Amino acid sequence: MRTVKYQGLRRYTLLLALAEDLGERATCPQCQTYASFQVTSAGPDTDVDARDWLRVKCRKCGNEWKM
Repeated sequence: MRTVKYQGLRRYTLLLALAEDLGERATCPQCQTYASFQVTSAGPDTDVDARDWLRVKCRKCGNEWKM
């Protein structure tokens, strides 16, 4: 039973870290508007860390960036 609790806590911690990371990158680099974007595409990253990515477009200024 302890293993199940440990795995659940570990998963929760990883998801919380991911949410914090995405929240930090949710500001448009051009107009500094927070969390006003539309996801245009998504897929696996080709970088060394092999993380997934989201391509987003700002609803205010139209700037596109990768989260």
